Amino acid sequence: MKQILRKSNILGFVFILIVIAFTFKLSHCLAQGEIKIEKAKKHFDEGVRLYQSGVFSLALEEFKKSYKVRPHWELHYNIGLCYYMMGDYLNAKREFDTYLEEGKENVKPEIAKQIQEVLQNIMTMICEILLEIDVEGAAIRIDGAEIGFSPMSSPIEVKPGEHLIEIVKEGYLPYRNLFVADKGEKRTLIVKLQKYEISKPEKEKQTVENRTVWPYYTGIGFGIVFAAASLGTGILTLQKKQEYNEAKTDYIKLYNKGIATESDYLIAKNKMDDIAKEGKILGTLTTVFLTTGVVLEVVSVTLYLLIGRKKVETKSSTGVLIPSVYFEGEKRGYLELTTYF
Repeated sequence: MKQILRKSNILGFVFILIVIAFTFKLSHCLAQGEIKIEKAKKHFDEGVRLYQSGVFSLALEEFKKSYKVRPHWELHYNIGLCYYMMGDYLNAKREFDTYLEEGKENVKPEIAKQIQEVLQNIMTMICEILLEIDVEGAAIRIDGAEIGFSPMSSPIEVKPGEHLIEIVKEGYLPYRNLFVADKGEKRTLIVKLQKYEISKPEKEKQTVENRTVWPYYTGIGFGIVFAAASLGTGILTLQKKQEYNEAKTDYIKLYNKGIATESDYLIAKNKMDDIAKEGKILGTLTTVFLTTGVVLEVVSVTLYLLIGRKKVETKSSTGVLIPSVYFEGEKRGYLELTTYF
């Protein structure tokens, strides 16, 4: 019996703790909710003040901050009005459509009528593009922004002005189209994507000369050998010339002193004759080697230019062009804001 009473006391104590914790959590949530409401109302009131002062861009930022803190469908109306007064009709239309869709029967009839009139005015200042693409699952981008995938049942709304539409799908050539949208224009664009077939690229058409080069290299090689030989014999010829001049100087010294015998004169003269003979032979060899080297070089170049020339022609490659088409192709009153705080 005592154990049962003890367990009952414990359960009762736990229950009391749970009730206290729940009450604390509920109080905390209510406090947080009140703080959020106060913060959202502060941004909302500032947005109303800025809107009434005609500073629509700053009013838009305040309404967005209020919506972020405490989302409510009625704020789409005020945000849409800011966009409308700023001339951003696309975003204004999106906000008004969201307001009507989320508000449904809660939207006041007079405001719904006012919005419908504004939407009719907006439709005269934007352009609608209906895309008919022959391939499903193609990604659609306009001005770099992802729009969706084909097929698209509803038209794409764009601002007046120049736009770039891109349609891509794996296995097909990308489609790019630059067009100009006019106010109130409705256009249907039919796109047929071309399949991308991988084929072996053709080389550029050109003429290639295929020559037999061994005579050229052989002649060049021998020409270099003879040129080197002529250089060597030329150096030796210069050395012999120097020796001859020295021997001649010695002979003249002997003659001027008058003390040399006839045998000395004969030895000196024979030495000069031998040096002159060797120099003449070396000079002749230099001329022969040099001439032979030059002739071989000329013959080698001639053979290279004339022997074994063959012309080979290859076809030029063709690029793929991406289809592209270039198309040629306000009344705004002061509206009242809605309040929900």
